[in-house]
Amino acid sequence: MNKADGRDPPTPGNGWTNKDVPLMMYPQTQDGQVHLYQCHRRYIHTSHGWSRTGSACPNDAVAAASSGHKINHDDEAKVVRSLISQLSEKYYAKGWMPGTGGGMSIRIGSGTADDPFAVFSTPSGIQKEDMVGDDVFEQDIDQNVITPPITPGLKLSSMNNIWFVVYNLRPSTRCVIHTHSMYAQLATLLDPSEQSDIFQITHQEMIKGVGNHAYDSMLAIPIIDNQRSENLLAPDIEKVIQKYPKCNAVLVRRHGVYVWGDSWEEAKTRLESFDYLFETAVKMKSMGIDPGVVPKKKNADASTDTMECKENRAASKDVTIDDTIEPSKKRKRTDTELKNSKELTQTIDSEIMQYA
Repeated sequence: MNKADGRDPPTPGNGWTNKDVPLMMYPQTQDGQVHLYQCHRRYIHTSHGWSRTGSACPNDAVAAASSGHKINHDDEAKVVRSLISQLSEKYYAKGWMPGTGGGMSIRIGSGTADDPFAVFSTPSGIQKEDMVGDDVFEQDIDQNVITPPITPGLKLSSMNNIWFVVYNLRPSTRCVIHTHSMYAQLATLLDPSEQSDIFQITHQEMIKGVGNHAYDSMLAIPIIDNQRSENLLAPDIEKVIQKYPKCNAVLVRRHGVYVWGDSWEEAKTRLESFDYLFETAVKMKSMGIDPGVVPKKKNADASTDTMECKENRAASKDVTIDDTIEPSKKRKRTDTELKNSKELTQTIDSEIMQYA
């Protein structure tokens, strides 16, 4: 890629939050359901996550309504199914999972004989607004279906193998989300030649949402080309993760984005931050502003001061304007300007003397 403002292009994933969110535990709610607008917050709490409900937050008035302790696999599975259904419905409503597109996956367990990994993922061929928790697939780490959906005819998503690529290459990952967001796919077209393999943006407040990034950091996300079928993307995503081991997102040209995190909350926060930045980049480009270029700053030193600032400073020092600006920019001041300047200086001196 071309260097911007003399700086080396950033490496995707550098500075991103990695493995600093403790592994999550899902609490049991009433019958494993999410009771909206009643005694619970909208989203299910994780005792080590960022939600406010649960035993991890003693100041929450409804903390007792959620349990923060470890629960058995069957109860945890119910909670995860409800969570996937709820988040998918939200993303459908936002236009990020239109039609039957997009999907998400959550992994639980520790990988031991007593607590094996279990992967829950959205099915293919169903609109996310109509999907219930029991429509979610449960698989083991070898992609064997343990519990199929309750709705007849549902199949594993064509992106199913991609979940496992991420989980295998990034062992700390607990959640992967894929959207067909309009701005995600438009962000891959900011380079008209469609040859760029990295999306870049800098000097945006929402860059902080990625984690370990500041407002003025250069955020870089790798881009891969789309394929005729979703499952064919797996080899390219694998190559990207191996090339950028700290990367937590991949854009697919003319398609969408994959985002993952060490908890569902981290993945969700990242996804929403990324989409905001994608939209920002697209709109900046339409205004003729390159989102990946460091903006020019207005320095406060004398060499870049405006004529007005220089004249004011000159007046306060009781010197002529010619003493404060470059020779090439000098202009002859009229008698009236000189008189006004001296009068202003005298007035200031007089006022200062009153408080001396």
